[in-house]
Amino acid sequence: MKLKNIYTILAATMVGLMGVSSCDNYLGIDDDRDNCGYDFNLTYRVNLDTNKDEEIENWLYAPADMYVRAALQKEWDDIFRAYSKDLITSFFKLDEDHLDKQENYNDFESKEKSYMIFLDYKRYRNITIANTGQENAMTLSVGDNSKSVKLQANGGETMQNQHVGVFTGRADIEAGVTESNAYVVNLYQVNCAAALVLDTLGAKIDNARIEILGMANAFNVADSTFSYSENTIVEGRLLNVSGSDNKRICYYTLSLPSRDQALKVGDPIWRMNVYVTLPDGTITKNELEVYSRLRAGFVKIIKAKVQPNGVLEITDTDVGASFKLDWKSGSEFTPDL
Repeated sequence: MKLKNIYTILAATMVGLMGVSSCDNYLGIDDDRDNCGYDFNLTYRVNLDTNKDEEIENWLYAPADMYVRAALQKEWDDIFRAYSKDLITSFFKLDEDHLDKQENYNDFESKEKSYMIFLDYKRYRNITIANTGQENAMTLSVGDNSKSVKLQANGGETMQNQHVGVFTGRADIEAGVTESNAYVVNLYQVNCAAALVLDTLGAKIDNARIEILGMANAFNVADSTFSYSENTIVEGRLLNVSGSDNKRICYYTLSLPSRDQALKVGDPIWRMNVYVTLPDGTITKNELEVYSRLRAGFVKIIKAKVQPNGVLEITDTDVGASFKLDWKSGSEFTPDL
């Protein structure tokens, strides 16, 4: 074999070895690797687990619902989808739970994308949040340790209605455990939606508004738990329904989810208040009590027929209802959820 070819083979071998680690070529088996580094091939995958299509099919099937159905389907298809525009991923050293590295990617723009990320020869907890760059109703905070990573709903007691699907994921990674140091980090949605569809045929109303109570105000990403505060509400937004005769109107909220179960046996898990303003200026307050949880990634549709006095007639057996005629603000106490 020619000497030139031998040098070529040796050079190629050295390049291949150097691509595995920054110091494998210089350390023995028993040497300290604390200052070594590796390229990790990390694939971030946005997953969707939702009942959106099933819920729309189950509740908005009548011909009179066609315009609301089309509008809500379009609105929610943009929110509940396996897609993110951006990604923030943080790496915490497991041994000391300290932030070692953070990468921001504004070019994610897909369901799945891989990145080569150089890390020390350590064990890491990788915490990732996707699509927060598109959501101004939540604030992401990342401190020195993994337990500090939190998504906080903005607005205090009246939380802001959210606009896009937000996803999070966690993974423990370590050099040499998987082939080529490749990992897949799965991301799942943290917010959910509730909609109210009102049939106003035969009733004259000036306007209506909704609010929901019992939803989380923060998400602790490291241990995947939600936090709840007393008396926080989320105000609904009116859905733009084109082509409708305005006899069917729809409001919806996008927020963090409810608790898994009620605080007390027999109590609802979450509530929806509906305020109907009549032509004479009086307000009828409808209090809807929901006994099924609203989990992250899922949606809930409630349909109601508006009576001439503003009272809602509900057919969903999972929703209880009461009302107050001529309701006035400040005349009641809201129980804890």
